[in-house]
Amino acid sequence: MISALPKELVYSLEWTLLEYPKKADELDLIDEYIEKCCRASSWGGDVFGFSQCSSSIEERILEVKERDTRRQWLVGFLARVDTALSKLDENEITFVNCYYWESIPMDDVALILSISSRSSYRMKDKILTKLSKILLPGFLYNILALD
Repeated sequence: MISALPKELVYSLEWTLLEYPKKADELDLIDEYIEKCCRASSWGGDVFGFSQCSSSIEERILEVKERDTRRQWLVGFLARVDTALSKLDENEITFVNCYYWESIPMDDVALILSISSRSSYRMKDKILTKLSKILLPGFLYNILALD
């Protein structure tokens, strides 16, 4: 079955699903790095433009996290995808987990879900269509922001 969505949108949606776990890991690493650096700076030195100041370490960590543009982009990306994924039913989430995050071949995903191979392709199209309705405004924003 051929998706009714434009090919470029399908590629963007699939990239988003494939990147989601990687971006979540990246956010965790950034948070861990910021926390370690801010805690280390409490022993002296200047980290992230802070010298020894009166704010608590937790306040410093929050401020650095809020100023980090890459972190803010990741938070927004993950929130948009979380919102979109919340609209999927249990079988659709299983499909996304198996096919996109565990790289299980489509025919095996069909077996896991106890559906035909053809139905698994229809499910993929249905999932991408659902996700496009939520994620499309974000894609358009990113495209327009590049101009």
